[in-house]
Amino acid sequence: MRNNTNKSKRIVRIICIILAALFLLSLIIVPLIYVFG
Repeated sequence: MRNNTNKSKRIVRIICIILAALFLLSLIIVPLIYVFG
């Protein structure tokens, strides 16, 4: 049970990190598209 909960928490944490990275990338890329496009 502990291993399963730790694994699920790790997966959720990885998903949150990926979403945060995508959000930051969009914040960086959108102004560049607005400026150069």
